[in-house]
Amino acid sequence: MSLERSEVTPHIYESEYDRIIRDTFSVKEVAERLGVGPVTVRKMCQDPYFPAVKAGRGYRISKVGYDKWLADGMPTVKKEAGKNVRNQTWR
Repeated sequence: MSLERSEVTPHIYESEYDRIIRDTFSVKEVAERLGVGPVTVRKMCQDPYFPAVKAGRGYRISKVGYDKWLADGMPTVKKEAGKNVRNQTWR
């Protein structure tokens, strides 16, 4: 019995696109996890403390960064009177 190469080491032949999809959340997935709407998550993606990157016309959120962001108490930057002020949480 011989095994196909992809059956032995499938991770070696994984495409870059597949790796990115596996290691990130979509806006919709984060919205479902947080119990908020996708518009709220897209606004959160513009915050420098939120672990998101612009990907084309949308955003992708790092799974590792998202877990760390939650563990850190969901820090954010709140804009008041034209300046950024460190805020504690999103809620």
